Formats: sequence, structure tokens, C-alpha cells
Amino acid sequence: MGDVVRIVRNEKLSWQELLMQFLTFKRADGRAPRTLKDYQEHISFFYRSCPDAWENPRPAVMAYLSRYENPSTYNLRLAYLKVWFDWLMAEGLLPGERHPLMGLKKRKAQGRVVDISSSTLKALLDVPDVTTYAGLRDRALILLQMDCGVRPGEALNLMETDIDMASLVVHIPAHASKTRERRSMPFSATTADALQKLLRVRPEEWKGSPVFCSCSGEHMYPSSWNHRIKGYGEKIGAEITPYMLRHCFALSFLRNGGNVFSLQKMLGHSTLAMTQKYLALSMEDLQKAHANASPVNALIPKKKKLGKV
Repeated sequence: MGDVVRIVRNEKLSWQELLMQFLTFKRADGRAPRTLKDYQEHISFFYRSCPDAWENPRPAVMAYLSRYENPSTYNLRLAYLKVWFDWLMAEGLLPGERHPLMGLKKRKAQGRVVDISSSTLKALLDVPDVTTYAGLRDRALILLQMDCGVRPGEALNLMETDIDMASLVVHIPAHASKTRERRSMPFSATTADALQKLLRVRPEEWKGSPVFCSCSGEHMYPSSWNHRIKGYGEKIGAEITPYMLRHCFALSFLRNGGNVFSLQKMLGHSTLAMTQKYLALSMEDLQKAHANASPVNALIPKKKKLGKV
């Protein structure tokens, strides 16, 4: 018989080398390029922040996660580390039998819906310099987010073929959707006009690039879009993020008669509970709704204010 080839697990591999193996595994498992990039960024950030984390993962995890008081940020960091350490444990690459995250649970986060006034939104639309490609792109993307609540990451992956100008409908393909499910959303003629102006100035060689690409025709990432929106907000004295535009759409949709089930489909929420946070509107909204819906107001005419005696 010939020599038996044995594959020996190298326990001296660095976390960087193992991270490449992990990403290869996740790619084979069908994870989207954006998800793979997020894995790489979050895990690398953890090890850069905690240089001794590979030798002493449990204490490093405690120190790392204790920095984050905001539940949303804490939960995000925890989720990426869990996937990473789960894989290491399953592959037998982590010394010891104790999971570094054992006993740590997600924190309960209060959903924070941010509203922006109409005057601020109007001012925001006036900031981009539409005499430039970047300005045309940014204004069109702002309008699209305000118009149908598309997620920033989803919008930045849209191709020309995903936008139906004739029907005024944008289709979010499954591979670009956060939930991996295709969905369609209508948009207004105003947004269509801005999109057409943007598409007209794109070079022919950009046909294979996303609609909202960089000035060199490359893919633009959510972090870059967040930076640009933040800069526009600073120019008008407002704190604005791309996700706030999604909030504004959802609130406006409900305030103008839209129902929560239709909103759920448009936002691409997997559960209704995620959509219901937008029902927590301001007291003014509730008072207006009550004034219109109360049977008491319908049955008994409102009394006129009494004059001073």
C-alpha cells in the first residue's frame, strides 16, 4: 500500500489565517459578499482592539463588550463574535471546552424611531450640488430612501435593471435584500426624474456598476453613504443618518393613511413586531387620531368655548 496522507490540524495558525478559512466556509455556505465583509471587519476589529484575545479569549471578550453601553451596538458586536466562536468551537480550533461567550445574552434594546421635520428634509435636498455627478447621485438616493424606505445597503446594490421607470417600481433582488427575499416598492415621479437625470450622466462603461456607485464607477459602501449624509446634515445644522430617512418614510406612510401590513412589506421586515415600532408616534399624532376616531366626538358636538363673564 502507498503512504497514507494524514491531514494534521495546525494549532499554531494565527487568527488572521483562521479568519480566511472562516470566510471561505461562509462563502461556501452562501453568505452574501456584504455579509462576508462585515464578518471580516467586526472580527478583525475585535482582535485589533484586544491584542491578547487569541491567547486569552474569555477575558478579552469581557473587556471588549463591556465598552458598549448602547444595547444595539452591544448586540451587534455580540452577534458577530458568536458566529465566529461557534465556528472555532465546531472546528476544534479553540483551546478548552468553554465557549468564550458562555452566559452572555443579548440586551433588550428600545426601538428608537427618529423623526425629521419637513423643513429639515427640504433643506437636506437642497444641499447636494446637482451640477456634479456626486450631487446628482446623492440627491436621487436621498429621494429614493425618503420615497420608499429602502435600506442603505440595499439601495447601494441596485442595478439599472432593478428600476422599472415605466411602472415606477424598484425591485430589491434577493441577493441584495437583508432578508434574502425579493420585494418591490413603488416610488414617485419626482424620484423617477432624479434617477433619470443620474442615469443620463453615467458613462457607457458603467453599465455593469450599481446605480449609486462612486465617482469612479466602483461600488459605494454604506459607511461612505453614512459619512456623506452626516456631512450634509452638518451643513444645515441637523444630525441625520441614512436610516433616519427610512424612519421618515415609515412615519409619513402611517400618518397619511398607510396601514402597518403594507408598510411591513415595503420595509422588508420579517415580522410585524419590527414594523410596529413606527406606531409609537408622537402624542400629537395620537391626539389627532383620537379626535378623528372617538365615537364621543362623533355623537356629541364639540362645545364652544365660553366667553369671559
